[in-house]
Amino acid sequence: MQILKIIWNHGLLRVAFLILLVLFIASLSIYLVENSQNHQFSSVFDGLWWAIVTITTVGYGDKIPETTLGKIIAFLVMFTGVTLVSMFTATVSSILVAKKIKEREGLEKVEMTNHIIICGWNKDTERLIKALNQLGEKRNIKIVLLNNLPAERIETLVNTYKNIEIKFVRGDFTQESILERANIKQARIVVILPDETLSPVPSDEKTLIATLNVKSINPNVKVYAHIIDRENTNNLKKANADEIIVTNEYLPSIIANQLIYPGVIQVLSSLLSESSTMKILRLKIPEKFIGRTFLELFNYFKIEKNYLLLGFIVEKETITLENILSHDYTEIDAFIERKLKEAGLNVKSPQVRLNLNPSLNYVINEKDEAIVIGNIA
Repeated sequence: MQILKIIWNHGLLRVAFLILLVLFIASLSIYLVENSQNHQFSSVFDGLWWAIVTITTVGYGDKIPETTLGKIIAFLVMFTGVTLVSMFTATVSSILVAKKIKEREGLEKVEMTNHIIICGWNKDTERLIKALNQLGEKRNIKIVLLNNLPAERIETLVNTYKNIEIKFVRGDFTQESILERANIKQARIVVILPDETLSPVPSDEKTLIATLNVKSINPNVKVYAHIIDRENTNNLKKANADEIIVTNEYLPSIIANQLIYPGVIQVLSSLLSESSTMKILRLKIPEKFIGRTFLELFNYFKIEKNYLLLGFIVEKETITLENILSHDYTEIDAFIERKLKEAGLNVKSPQVRLNLNPSLNYVINEKDEAIVIGNIA
């Protein structure tokens, strides 16, 4: 009875059940009525074949009722069949249309895997998408935008940046239910940006809460947190953010270098502009160069790839919760520790070490990855 109740309460299953019920009754009835006088219905299967052909309005005409009662049954099956098949088609169409509308409005769960989730929206976010679109020409880049933009704005982005696959989830990215709708458990990277859609003056508080919730759901996903106030850096480290980007953190140094060494800004613009094809890239080192020198790898990249090798990057060592909580234990420390322990996390963060412009005789380690300047066009 419970199964029948579930079927009856589900529109599509209800119509399908009624169609099967009519097929069963029609095939059995026509067989019993026609069997003795009509050799075309020598088995129940013949009756089932006739019922299917009739109810779907195909009408092959290979089996025809000859008795009066049989023709009455045929009339009822035809009338019922047209009604039920129309209802089935309408129900399926309604489900598909509703799903499409929910996807457009960002209310449907995303089925992507190994994707990038971009939480929040501000005046620089489209530039980020533009840069990813340029990189996506030769890579399979999938992103989910999690914000409160109008659906029309998202459609414009999807139609403009065709090198990447874009999905949309509407809602507050600090809420776990919204993050799960963006399929956070299967994501590769989460980028959390200062959000200007709900407030013209974004705060780092939402970034901190979102980082905690993201890491509680998926401890292995890489979180890149963009904050406004550099004083919140320690709080984001405690929340286990993998990378922290501070607004205009390097601007004073860049200006100073430009004053003393004119041309520095032009070089950085060439490398960092979203429209530039010249990029700083992180690459795996070919196995044959492990144990060999920087000079050998430098020559390989320059001659074979036309890349300029700058140095190496390696992720090593980890830090635990005790290392990053401040000595003057505060309420925020207690809150972060409680949230992470509730999620069953043993907080560990990779420590990134850069080795730029090493000596020509530097011996390459198996954990090293190359940092190069190269053209992606």
